[in-house]
Amino acid sequence: MAPEALVDELADLIATRPIAGRALRVALDGPSCTDPSTLAGAVGVALQARGRPVAAIRGETFWRDASLR
Repeated sequence: MAPEALVDELADLIATRPIAGRALRVALDGPSCTDPSTLAGAVGVALQARGRPVAAIRGETFWRDASLR
């Protein structure tokens, strides 16, 4: 699957989920060498284009790698 198609597929799936007064939380994870924040950012932009509010929080801000614990 092309990266652009993956972004659209994820955004479509997430955008169809009801909010119902509560925040919908979505986590995108992967090894740091794959830079999952790039995918998360692209999905966030696609969700905003679909009218969904987005707050992106990088995992590095609160998560420590197992090798550092």
